[in-house]
Amino acid sequence: MFKTVSITKVMEMLQFVIDRCPKEGQIVNLNPNQITRRFERVFPKLEIKNFQFYDLR
Repeated sequence: MFKTVSITKVMEMLQFVIDRCPKEGQIVNLNPNQITRRFERVFPKLEIKNFQFYDLR
């Protein structure tokens, strides 16, 4: 399956979250592999099973 259409998604955020976000640049200084590894380490500690990063959508 291939994604053929680009879709813009809008997510509402609370004002205090918006105020804490940087006005430019990245929110975190991590690459995708680093984020995946952190999830893989923390989920067993939280007893979360069968979770895929895709599930955060």
